[in-house]
Amino acid sequence: MRSASWVSLSLDTLAPMYPEKLRDLLPLLTSYGPEFTPKRMGRTEPLREKFDLSKAIELLMKDDFWDMSFEADPYKTTIHVMWSKRRARPFNSLSIGINESYFRSEQNSQKFTNLGKSLYSALSASYGNSKHHDDWESKARVDLVNPDGKVIGQKLVGGTPEWGLVDIYWMNLFGPPYVEFFGEEKLLTAPCYRRERLPDGGFLILTSPSPLLHDKPETKKLETALKDHLNNDAFFDRSNPEKKLRTPRFPQPQRPEKAEFRWREEPVSSREREAALRWIKENEVYAKAFVEKMRRRGVKLDYSEESLDLVDRYVLESRRRGDQLNDEDLLEIGAYVAQTVIRNLGGEWSFKEEFGEPCLTTKGTGTFPRNKVWKLWKFGEGDSLAYWYDVLKSGMLRSAR
Repeated sequence: MRSASWVSLSLDTLAPMYPEKLRDLLPLLTSYGPEFTPKRMGRTEPLREKFDLSKAIELLMKDDFWDMSFEADPYKTTIHVMWSKRRARPFNSLSIGINESYFRSEQNSQKFTNLGKSLYSALSASYGNSKHHDDWESKARVDLVNPDGKVIGQKLVGGTPEWGLVDIYWMNLFGPPYVEFFGEEKLLTAPCYRRERLPDGGFLILTSPSPLLHDKPETKKLETALKDHLNNDAFFDRSNPEKKLRTPRFPQPQRPEKAEFRWREEPVSSREREAALRWIKENEVYAKAFVEKMRRRGVKLDYSEESLDLVDRYVLESRRRGDQLNDEDLLEIGAYVAQTVIRNLGGEWSFKEEFGEPCLTTKGTGTFPRNKVWKLWKFGEGDSLAYWYDVLKSGMLRSAR
């Protein structure tokens, strides 16, 4: 059971949590010190399982709803991630809880602020806040009253940004939807201890130097002034708990459907089969053509595992420009990916009639390199070739049947 003497950081995002996103978060967290470096993991407390990034990613890939906690020392820091592939739950979240003793150092308050900004950017968050547990309890806990006016209990209000904002806290991270909602000028002139424009156009607003000052009269006065300045209708009103709150118009969540090769209903034509077999036979030629194309662009490809990061970058940059994937790109990039796998892991070619596609079997796993390139171009970074290779190398992928 966690002590009440803790400070939390919470971030809400509409962006999907792809496996490589989780992989990229780890070095970001560890860069802020051992107190944010996961040691244990699990879904229920106490967390007893030793931290294993590969296992965490495996669960993320398998489950439609991913709810996982991680724990770090020496402050018993808890990192909690909730991610859903379901459209019915548009907002995903990451939260961090750490003992308040961490903030007895002024330097740590600044470091935690920087961590909040870094995670906000990494997650493309719509909203975030950091607050002391006691401050949260005093603002979010309300009485339950029966029709006769008798108090029969208490409840905690709040939820995702769609519900509304409970209050102003020590650290407030307003993403672009809130800049449009409140107005840029309002945020630029907001009364606060510190204000900072964030790279995506959002704002960081602090009401004091430290979350430990949440109960000081000057902090309370500043929070009230800030709510009045922005829009009181956007914040929970304890005197009128049933009042519907005004909220931004949030964009649709990013939930791209992942297209996999399906069993074909019609037989493969002889022309398709011949073209696929020719591509297998001339695979090295196609791969060399892509290497030469990239050389002319100033990029050296050497068939190493690391070179797949360069291929990812090339495809994603082309995608961002709005370039279309043509047959030449698909054949050449697919061949380079295949040759990288073959030279580092080995592999044997076959032709899968049920998919109408060349299949490269490596470490007992059947894969479709051209399909991987197509998916990266269509769906973006969630289908990273470098990450796919790492998973293939680890033996986590199941064989294609």
